Amino acid sequence: MLSAKSLASIKDADFMFENTPVKIIVNRNCPEIELAGLKIGPFEEGKEYEVRFWVAHELEKAGIVRFREEELLNAVKLYKMHWKERVQSVKQIS
Repeated sequence: MLSAKSLASIKDADFMFENTPVKIIVNRNCPEIELAGLKIGPFEEGKEYEVRFWVAHELEKAGIVRFREEELLNAVKLYKMHWKERVQSVKQIS
């Protein structure tokens, strides 16, 4: 069973992930959208933008954008990921 501290750190990691900037490519023109004080857009078809992951996910579900294809995993990226995994304590998610 997870302790309250472990559960809190998982929630923190999830929050950080959901708010990570990601690159998107717009499928069609879209006017500015305001969500609880957060303004996104306007977007022009074919252009690339950077938004938070949760925003990109919602826009993708609506068919407005698609996630940009990231570069292929190379040896340098793999080494950095491996190093991060090794330096994390057992109780933390990297």
